Amino acid sequence: MEKTFEQVEKKIREKSFGILSTISPSGGVQSSAVQYAVSRRESHFALYILSDGTYVKVKNIQRNSKISFVIPFPHHILRFIPAPTVSFQGTAEVLPFDDSVARAAYSGRAQKRMVRFTEGSKYRKTAVFLKLTPIGKLTCFGLGIKLAEMMKDPLNARYTVLIPSERLQNQRE
Repeated sequence: MEKTFEQVEKKIREKSFGILSTISPSGGVQSSAVQYAVSRRESHFALYILSDGTYVKVKNIQRNSKISFVIPFPHHILRFIPAPTVSFQGTAEVLPFDDSVARAAYSGRAQKRMVRFTEGSKYRKTAVFLKLTPIGKLTCFGLGIKLAEMMKDPLNARYTVLIPSERLQNQRE
């Protein structure tokens, strides 16, 4: 069965943890575990991360906007089996903490708490949002594939879904 962007997006919305990789000044890769929020369904597809503007990942993005992002979907019982993942390459942009589109993405209960905590904390002065925009496609491994199928033919556990053109963004909203 062919997988669709809508199916993968639904799974992405069910999670909030991922690994963001940025490029350091020396050209190396720096990875950070982060919590993310997803843009509203009626807007261009993007992920948003609440961060502190003094963090290394933010400084790296200010120098080089190229990123990669991985969302793991761990097995909680069969931990020895590789976790399904969604990943993408894309670009990141640093947005001010008062950005209305980023704040709209942070509409879940826990996400709203993160924003409220930041507003009332010493981090308010340096808080920023990172906007992650995929370049055209999402690459998946094992997501939505039955374990027996994956064990039988692991090479077919990898697939790509294209982001519909109306959900792609060419410029700032």
